[in-house]
Amino acid sequence: DHGGWHKMSPEARQRMDEGKLAMAKTALKLNPEQDKLWAALETEIRASFKARADRMAERKKMWEERRKSRDESKADDKAGKVTASGKPDIAERITKMSQHMSERADRMKAFAAAFTPLYASLSDEQKEVMRPLLRDLMGGEGHHGKRWAMGGGWGGGRDGWGHGGGWGHHGKGKGGPDRM
Repeated sequence: DHGGWHKMSPEARQRMDEGKLAMAKTALKLNPEQDKLWAALETEIRASFKARADRMAERKKMWEERRKSRDESKADDKAGKVTASGKPDIAERITKMSQHMSERADRMKAFAAAFTPLYASLSDEQKEVMRPLLRDLMGGEGHHGKRWAMGGGWGGGRDGWGHGGGWGHHGKGKGGPDRM
């Protein structure tokens, strides 16, 4: 059940997200100049958290509609009525996938623009602390532990970032923390 994440109320998930942000900021021990740069990054992270919450709400609504449609189809089948398959149109699905990919790309660009100056200002010690923090902050919906997988976080894809918990499932994957 993804550690109970999907069973939590939206309010509980929001409190968890706020805690992650506070923990990250505290762990980094930012100086006043870095704190100014953190504000832009925090804005992007919050936008990602909101996008994830919106996606979860959208999926929940879709699942409920499909369940209702299946129940109605079963009743119609029993009554001898002919029904449609109830499956989404493939063209609509591809269009929606394209829109989601564009939105993720836009979020990743905005994140990179906010992250790059902050990261450049960090000491080597702060950079070491930042690496594992990103896994939690950029988690997206964490589908089956694939925090960077399609639909999760800011990006998507399967280039080593998209497999098993952010940095690669077994050891250091291509693009993992040693490549930042």
